[in-house]
Formats: sequence, C-alpha cells, structure tokens
Amino acid sequence: MNNYNEKIIVALDFKEFNQAKKLINELGDDIIFYKIGYEAFLNYGHKIIKFLKKKNKKIFLDLKFNDIPNTVLAGIKYAISKNVNITTVHSTVSDKTVELINNNNNSDLLIAYVTILTSFDDISYKKTFNTKNNIQNSIEYIVKNLVANNCKAVICSANESLKIKKISNNKLITICPGIRLNQKTGDQSRVMTPSQAFKNKADYIVIGREITSSENPKLSFKKIMDDINENIIK
Repeated sequence: MNNYNEKIIVALDFKEFNQAKKLINELGDDIIFYKIGYEAFLNYGHKIIKFLKKKNKKIFLDLKFNDIPNTVLAGIKYAISKNVNITTVHSTVSDKTVELINNNNNSDLLIAYVTILTSFDDISYKKTFNTKNNIQNSIEYIVKNLVANNCKAVICSANESLKIKKISNNKLITICPGIRLNQKTGDQSRVMTPSQAFKNKADYIVIGREITSSENPKLSFKKIMDDINENIIK
C-alpha cells in the first residue's frame, strides 16, 4: 500500500461512542488518522481521544474555534494538553488572535485555519456575506493574510487547493473535506473525488459518510484507494 492512506482522515460522525469504536476497529491499520468533530466531541470527546491514543492513531480535533483571543487560546491549550495532531481555527479571527496562538504554541500541534466552508457555493456565499466577491477572490485575500501571519495550514475545498498552493508559494498545508466518489454533494457544495483532490495538491483529504455510512467500510476504503491508484499512481 502506498502512503496515500496516511493522507486520508476519516471523520467520526457518530452519535454513539460504540459506533466510532466499531469503525476504528474494523478499519484497523488501513486508516491512521481520524477527525473528531462537534457531534463526536460533545457526545464522547474525552473517551474517543483516549481510545484513539491507545490505538496509536493520529487525531484531528475539528472544533473550528472562533471567539475573542483568550477564549480561542484556551481551546488551543486544550488541544495541546490532549496531544492531538491537528486542530482548527476560523480564518475570521483577528490578527491579534493569530499572534497570540503563534506565541503560545510551542508544541507539534498543527493549527489549520478554516477558509470558506464547503457548504457554500458562490450564490449562497455572496448572499450570506452581502458581498460581490466570489469564493475564488475571497480565498486569495484570506490566504495572503494567513501567510503574512505565519500560519501553516488551511481547511479548504479541494477545488481551491491548487490555487492556495500557488498563492502561498507552497507555504500552506491544505486539508480538504467535501470528498466524494460520485457527484452527490449532500450538504456540501464544492466537492471532488479523492484522486481529483490529490491532483489538486491536497496534503490531506477528509472523508466521512463515504465510509461511515457504508455497510462495508473496508470495501468503501478499498474503492477510495482504487480511485487513487487508477487515476494517480498508475
């Protein structure tokens, strides 16, 4: 198996701890990286972090901190205390907040800044934020600001990953949700297949329901790897 499986993060979108444990055990060594979002964290956060550490898995704590500087810093300190690998902050926080985070993160924690949620398309984005700028134009502004503030990673649609790499001169790691094997978008608008995302220079892809809602998660993972093998590696 090539190292692409190490770049796949599976989102544990379950209400019950036992459901998450079952999936992790079933996938075994296929997946080493898991995302804990709001649903999992609010229902069994401490237990799932402890379980993943016991299994020697990597942890992406995706709580999208967005508040006044000291409150966001408290969230960062929590992530550091739990020794997770990645956590998220919204890119809309102030420059002061980013500076405070940078000055207090003396760990290996990678902080990824959320650009524009994959649930937005251009129409809904312009309406929600009362702007004439489309997503692509806004991404350029966001990325330049993050680079200027010495940020290391972003959460973005794979549609924007290649552009972000170019704008940032490859200084930003791109972590991309909204990954599908087909064109069904669900509650996400800007989606790509796994192979398309990696062709767009995504460093990590985040996959949820393609695996978590599957009756056969290992087979679903195999299909994802087949897409990568057939369209990138060969």
